[in-house]
Amino acid sequence: MRAGHAGRETAAAWDAFRAWAADELPASDAFAPGSGTPLLFGEALYLLPASSSLPLSPDHLAGLKVPRAGLHLGDVRKGRFQPAHALAMALGAPEAARVWTLGEDSPSAAAYLRGETLEVPADLRGWHLVTIACGGASFPLGWGKASGGQLKNHLPKGLRQHC
Repeated sequence: MRAGHAGRETAAAWDAFRAWAADELPASDAFAPGSGTPLLFGEALYLLPASSSLPLSPDHLAGLKVPRAGLHLGDVRKGRFQPAHALAMALGAPEAARVWTLGEDSPSAAAYLRGETLEVPADLRGWHLVTIACGGASFPLGWGKASGGQLKNHLPKGLRQHC
């Protein structure tokens, strides 16, 4: 990927993310103003973290091929924000507004890791951080989007287990 778009497109993508994060990540201060610089590569929005020891800006990346320009927050498609798997891995359960926790030995955990849709209560709606409970703690697995009694699996296809 080449260094990102500047200007209005990046600002619009950042605004879409901030609006989504205000609802979905109310306990997280990791994305407050000054926490980094948003970069847009096509539809993909990244956050280049702020650092006093290594000051980087989008100008430093201009013309470079960059495999990952910071934390992949998600993609902006048709004006809507879809969170990235990398964002799920960077969060703790307390930071997300909605969390769906699976037991470590539950059939639902195995089904989620295979990429299957899970049955959930019909009143669940929206993005959920899917976590697994293990040893008294919970760890993020990825995202699911609940609607109509189902939690649609958004685990990247390359991470799904085929057993």
